[in-house]
Amino acid sequence: MTAPTLTTKRIRLLINADKWANALDVLASATPRMWRGNDCQFELGIHWNSQLIDASNLAVLSLSIYTVNRQTRKATKTISAAEITANPTAAGWSDTTQQHAVLAFTAEEMNWALSSNLTEETFWLVVDGITDAGKDITYGYSVFTLVEDGTGVVGAPPANDPLYYTQPEADARFIPLLGDGYTFCVKKATDGNFYLCFYTQEDGHWHAVVSHIVEGKFTFSEGPPVD
Repeated sequence: MTAPTLTTKRIRLLINADKWANALDVLASATPRMWRGNDCQFELGIHWNSQLIDASNLAVLSLSIYTVNRQTRKATKTISAAEITANPTAAGWSDTTQQHAVLAFTAEEMNWALSSNLTEETFWLVVDGITDAGKDITYGYSVFTLVEDGTGVVGAPPANDPLYYTQPEADARFIPLLGDGYTFCVKKATDGNFYLCFYTQEDGHWHAVVSHIVEGKFTFSEGPPVD
């Protein structure tokens, strides 16, 4: 047996135009689902009363995917009559060599973000067409699931606490108040706690930096020696 070569995600969609029921991916025996951001192709077989239809009167055929409320379209593809196989055979449909149409989407076209905190999300898929007489026909629908695989995206970093200061911002607040030429470090004091300290040449000791709030603003002063 020859080993298969995987080239793109295939979704072989059996559409029953005479029934109010989800179209099924016959390769998976389930409603269609795929990984986010993958190339894929939808292979459409439109049926009526379990028989493949004659699609020779189709001028255009479209497949679109919407949010479940049908308000926002996430992806769509439309092909013309020249790309439609009017009469695929039942045998060709069964052995996966024939279908009415193949509508391919790129990885970029299928790379939309899922709703917050979801690892998979359900959408609404619909297949419709326009006949050569200008008649609009909706052939079928299905729920469609997009699954996050964790690749190709980077999560947004957590926002900084607005009360935190960066090191340059903190230094800019300390130095003007304590004077230039001081050396700062974090030291473990004799009481076992750690303090932000600065060294004074006047007494040769490391002193803790003491913060105060005066009229709603931080100010800083020299604290007791910690060494």
